[in-house]
This record gives sequence, C-alpha cells and structure tokens, in this order.
Amino acid sequence: MDRALAPDRWQQIDRLFSAALDRPEAQRVAFVTAACGGDLELRGAVLELLEASPQAERYWEGARARLIRSLWTGFADEEAAGPGGPQGDRLGPYRLLNPIARGGMGTVYLAARADGRFEQRLAVKVLRKGLDTEDVVARFLAERRILASLEHPNIARLLDGGETPDGRPYLAMEYVEGRPITEYCDAVRMPLPARLVLFESVCRTVHHAHQHLVVHRDLKPSNILVTPTGQVKLLDFGIAKLLDPQDPDTPAGPTRTGVRLMTPRYASPEQVLGKRVTTASDVYQLGLLLYELVAGRPPYPEQELSRAELERLISEVEPPPPSEVVDASTAHLRRLDLRGLRRSLGGDLDRITQMALRKEPERRYSSAEQLLEDVRRFRHGLPVQATADTRSYRAAKFLRRHQFGVAAATAGVLFLAGYALTVTEQSRTIRSARDQAALEARKAEQVTAFMVDLFGGANPDVTGGRDVTVRELLDLGAQRAGAELSDQPAVRSAMLSAIGQSYAQLGRYDAAQPLLEIALAERRLAHGPIHEAVARDLWMLAGVVAKSDLDTGIALYGDALRVAEAGVGPDHPLVGRILADYGERISLARPGDSLSIALRERAVVILRAAPGDVREDLAHALSVSAYGAPPAVALPRMREALALRRALYGEQHTTVAASLNDLALATEPVDPLAADSLMTKSIEIAVAILGKRHATTLNSMNSLAALRRTRGAYELAEPIYREVLALREELYPDQRLLLAYSQYGLGLVLAEQDKGADAETYLRLALGNLERELAADSPLLALTRLALGHALASQGRYQDAERLLVSANDAIQASGLPALDKARALQRVVRLYLAWSRPDRAEPYQEQLRQLVEAESLSGLDRGTGDDSGPQPPRDRS
Repeated sequence: MDRALAPDRWQQIDRLFSAALDRPEAQRVAFVTAACGGDLELRGAVLELLEASPQAERYWEGARARLIRSLWTGFADEEAAGPGGPQGDRLGPYRLLNPIARGGMGTVYLAARADGRFEQRLAVKVLRKGLDTEDVVARFLAERRILASLEHPNIARLLDGGETPDGRPYLAMEYVEGRPITEYCDAVRMPLPARLVLFESVCRTVHHAHQHLVVHRDLKPSNILVTPTGQVKLLDFGIAKLLDPQDPDTPAGPTRTGVRLMTPRYASPEQVLGKRVTTASDVYQLGLLLYELVAGRPPYPEQELSRAELERLISEVEPPPPSEVVDASTAHLRRLDLRGLRRSLGGDLDRITQMALRKEPERRYSSAEQLLEDVRRFRHGLPVQATADTRSYRAAKFLRRHQFGVAAATAGVLFLAGYALTVTEQSRTIRSARDQAALEARKAEQVTAFMVDLFGGANPDVTGGRDVTVRELLDLGAQRAGAELSDQPAVRSAMLSAIGQSYAQLGRYDAAQPLLEIALAERRLAHGPIHEAVARDLWMLAGVVAKSDLDTGIALYGDALRVAEAGVGPDHPLVGRILADYGERISLARPGDSLSIALRERAVVILRAAPGDVREDLAHALSVSAYGAPPAVALPRMREALALRRALYGEQHTTVAASLNDLALATEPVDPLAADSLMTKSIEIAVAILGKRHATTLNSMNSLAALRRTRGAYELAEPIYREVLALREELYPDQRLLLAYSQYGLGLVLAEQDKGADAETYLRLALGNLERELAADSPLLALTRLALGHALASQGRYQDAERLLVSANDAIQASGLPALDKARALQRVVRLYLAWSRPDRAEPYQEQLRQLVEAESLSGLDRGTGDDSGPQPPRDRS
C-alpha cells in the first residue's frame, strides 16, 4: 500500500477500516465493497489492512470486553493487557496501562499517575502515528481547546495535555467508568420514564456546549456513557466544531480536505449532504438517541447499506414513528407489555421524536433546551410543543393530569346510584388497604435485607481489615442498587432516593443528582404524577440541582410544591418544608422578591400549626424567613430557631452551627463584633463535625470573611476568602454561584487595599460566573457590576468605570433591593464623578441620594466596602 497518500485519503481509509472492524468478519468484504463503490484504490487499501489485522483484532476485542467489565464493576482488569500492549510506557507524569478505545484520530489508553504525587486514574488520548499532519494535528489540538472551555459535571473533564517523545499531541482526560447509555438502560431494564430522565441530562449537557459555541457533531450511544451511579458523561469532542468564525485558532471546517467528519449511521441530513453544520445537527442526533432509547433500535434499517443508500435514507426518507417499530422484547426491557409500550410512545412521544428528526434543520426544535423542555413536559403530563394546541388535545391532557380528581368526581356520581355500590366499594377499599400494608411490609423486609447485605461488605473478613468509609459504602450501594434491584422497582427507588440524599448531605451533588432523578422517575411510574413520595423526591432533587443550576432548581421546587399541595393538602408539613426552601432559592436569584417573602412567611404559618414534632423544620423556616428582613424582625426569629435546635440536638450539631451562622449575619448591622464571635463559634462546630473541606463549613467561612469585610477589617478577611476560594475551586468547580461569592468578596477587599488590578481580575471572574447562572435582570449581577466599576475607578480608569457604574445603578434603582443598597449604588456614582473632577455630573445623583436618605432615614453609608452588599452565600440545610 502506498504510504505517501494524502492526509485526507489516510483519514478516509482509517475511518472505513475502523467501521469494518466493528462488523462481523463474514460481512466485512461486502461492507467495504459497497462503501467504496467504484473507488478501487480505497477498496484495496482497506482490504489490505483487514488482511493484516487478525492478531490486532483479537487483541482489541479482548480489550473491549475488559473495558466493559471494568467500567461496569469499577475495577480495571490490569492483568490482561494482551500481547503488544503499551503498559509501562510513560507520557510525562502518566504511565499507560492498556488501550481502551480507538477512533479515527487517536487511541485512548487507561493510565495512572507515575510521578508518585497522588493516585489518579485517567484516560490518555494519543494521536495515532501516520496522522500527525498539519490539518489533523490542528483538529486534535482544537479538541483540547474545546474540552478546556467546557466545564460541566456531565462532560469528561480535560486534565492535562502534552506531546509524545516523537512529537504527537496527547490529551489526559477524566477516566469515566460507564456503559454506553443504551446498553446501560437495557442492562438494568430501565423503565421508560427513567430513560427520559437520562435523556434530559444529555440534552442539558449538549445545551451547555452550545452555549459555549461548541457543536459536538458525533452524538451517539458510544460517546454517551452512564456511570454505575447513574450519571451521564459526554465523551469524544474529536470532530466537534467551534461556532465562532472570528476565532483565528479554529481549524477550517471539513470542506478543507473534502472529508466529511461524521459517523454515517448517526449523521444528520446536512452532514451527509455536506451542508453547513449548526446546533440543529446536534438536535437531530439527540432525536436519533431518543428514538433508540424508547424504541430499542435506530430509526433506519441496521442491515449493511452502501454509503449512497444510507445518505438517501437519512436525507429523504421519513422514519416510522417509534410506536410502530417496537416489539415484545423491547417492551420487556422497559418493564411493559407491548400494548402498554405502544400506548406510552404513541401520540406525544412519537411527535417529539419526529420533530427532532425533521430533514429541514429550521423545522426541528430550535435548541437542545427546547427539546429537553418538551420531553420534560411529556413526563409531567403537560401539553408539548410538538403537538397542535387544539381544545381536544388540551382536554385530553387535562384528563390525564387530573385522572385522580376525575376519578373521584366519577365515584361521587356513582355513589348516588345506590347503597349497594357503596358497600361494595368499602369492601374493596378494605381489601386494598390490607394488600397495601402487606406490600409495604414486604418492601421493608427487602430494604432491610439489602442493607444487611450491603453493610456485610464492611466486614473485616471481606475488607482484609481495612476500614470502609461511608462514601465507599454509598458508592457500593448505588452500584448494587442499579444492578441488583432492577426487578424490585419499589425497593430500588427507595434505596436510590436514600443514597442520593446521603450524597447530597456529604456535598457530592454530582453523584446525588442522577440517583434522585431515577428514583423520581420510578416513583412516578409506580404512583402516578401526584403522590407524597413523588413530591419528596422532587423537593430533594430541586435542592441538589439548584447548587449548579439555580433557575432549574427553582422550577423544580415549583413542581414539588404543586405535587405536594395536590397530594397531601395545602397545610401539610411537607408543603411547609418545600415552601421554605422554594422561597429561599428565589431570594438568592432575586433578593427582595415579593413572592419569595410570601412563600417563606406561609411556611412559618403552616409549620407553627402543624401536628407532631416539626421543630427542626420550623427552625429552618424561621431562619429563611428572616433573610433580608430588618434586625427588629430577623433577630427574634433567628434566636428562636437557635433555641429550637439547641433543645433538639445540644450544642455540637451542624444545624446549631447553621443557626449561629444565620444569627451572626442578622446581628452584624447592629453589633459587628458580636456577629464575628457568633460566626467564629459556628465555624468551630462545623469544622469539628464536618471538617474544613465540607461545603457548609466553607459557606460559614465565606460569611465570616464577609462580616470582616463590611466592618473594614480587610487584612483579616483576605486570607479567609483566598482559602475558601482555593478549596471551592478544588472541590466544587461546577458550583459557579459559590465560586462567584468568594471571588466577589476577595475582589472587594483587594480593591479597598489599593490592589485594583488584582481586584478587577476576581470581580470579572465573579461576574462571568453569575452571568452563566442567573437571569439577565438579576440584582446580583447589577451589584457585582457596581463593585467592578468601583475597582476600575480605583485604578483611575474613570471612563470604563462610568459605563459600569451608571448602568448598574440604573438596574439597582429599578429593582426590589432594599433602600440602603440603592443609596450605596448612588454613592458609588457620586464618588466616581468627584474623583474624576466632574462635579456637574455628580450633582443629579447627589440630589437623588439626599432625597432617598431623608425619605428612608438611612445611615451607615460610610462603612467602606459595605457600600456594596453584593452576593451573599446561600444558606444550606446540608
């Protein structure tokens, strides 16, 4: 074979060779012949490689099998590296163990740290020999740059990069233990609702990439893994494309070499036709994934087709609706009979899938987020965009959503038919209650047996005397619940929910979220959309999601409230608990919001009147109802909450630490030194129980720094901010709001110490994180822009500062923030113009400030950095 072929020709040969290896040996020659058509040179080159590959193929098949075993069990099969493997080779600080995947551009190896600094497993992707041409290297480096720009818990993280001794680039990435999403779902016989929850996670991840101007272009099951704990991980941005045409580092598109970069069976119509690729192509591929998840097969025939025939199918032929292609085995893997599966898919889900798969990009969903929202609405029984909004359609949706209410009304009519029917109904109810009690007893026995077996794994005889941590037990429990309880959905959902809540309490929100999502889906399947258990799971999920996506978390709290009110009544203690958290999260996004205040006040009323021991819930509601209130209102409520918790738990408890933290924040306006003492005591308790690296401890430390900042003790606040920020960047890099709070505070104390350039750096980081997480009209954004303008003014950059300060002040005056914040914003603008020697421009703001101070009887405007209250850390129940 001619080794001097052009680079694009080598890429074409390599992709076809890889595709042929994925097929049964008996089909390969026919496949290559059909794919090459009349291109005899291409056909001969690929067949020559196939003839030379039997030994290599056996090795790769063994590697695939080992990989699947290791990814699902969590243990790598290091002793079966196979002949010719690269184990022992080093790249920089990494030792290559064994190859785990290969693709068109590179080979991926399981690797470990070899420099002894710390233990770490990771995946190293190395550009393959013979492909290190200028164009391919540019695309490989583009993948590295794209991965570096995407920080998301569901995207495999880029850890490092470098070059091999012979000059080929490599990427060091997070090692993901997981199965392709379709295999995972089938292995655990995942019900349809739970599959849709996983699909929504994929959509959220793709939407995140799109927001960062990245189109993946190769979304297929093998690039979307699910870990043993149920977390989605998106891999392989090798052919991803940056949408920014002004970026000089972006490599040319696929037309540069005439090679279309894609996996043909998972390509969009515009990809196979060589047209412009946009985010709509990823939406199409998400439609393909959705089709396969619900129908158990791709939308197009799986038999071998020529490239031309496959392109014709993709670009011209409409696939049948998923409900028409399912069979009994597909239904079994979704825990339904065939009729039930067809009924579930027919109608909305068929239409959603077909809309995502429309041939014309402009007629598909406009974004991955819009597709996600339609799937979510389908799960909740709401009207979807993909269906005509007719009266009959809305009526059918109403009946489906309110089936219990309709059933109750129908029962009332039937009751009037006669006493005999009443007696029959009562007898049936008694039997049903008896059966339910027996079911709950069996469920309790199954949960107990599972837990006894799980904790048996900590037996010293099993562990060899090594102590097993709580986290290790949770990891094991999540893995085993996913694999062993697929035929016991009630037990599985209870265990996943409990483990998810435990992960959340440990601050492992990325591990908690997928478990809670699956538990929620299975509860809905078991109980319907309106049930107390469904409301509780929604509530817990909302708290976890809000850590990284505040707006989505707030929406989930709203869903939890509606389900709870309908399921257990408007005055149930569960409703009070949800109201308190719902109102608190709204206050973080929109300080001073009237809805937030009303929700928190209603929570206090409900929990004060609730039967039973609800002291902890009342203490929490009292605390959150005091946030933002004047000291005369806030202090009595904070003290009551602290007294309730001390009576319940004594002094050494995390909730007591939380109450001390809250009381300190409320005390600060009237007695800063007393507030400092209360906060210090809170941190001592948190460190003793949770350690300094826990999220709750870091929140309290950040609050202490803020207290010291507001009273002008900048030299005491700065080291605390730096320590908290470093730990948050290490432990919680995806929680952008928390990072923003620390970056904001550090920026302000630096500005007040005449370190304007450093202050600007941190304030811009804070602003960027807040802009990603909050709505454009959030007052927190305006407050942060105000602080950044102050930092610029301190450097004498008055013109740049003016733009920020004036626009931020306008937004703050129009917001629901307290009058003191509005006065401080005006004061910032006045100080800018006076420092700039523009007193004429300062005059109107001075007059507005004077009127506001007189009308509101304000004081405390000369407290240094306290001029900007800025973002405040969230108060956690964890």
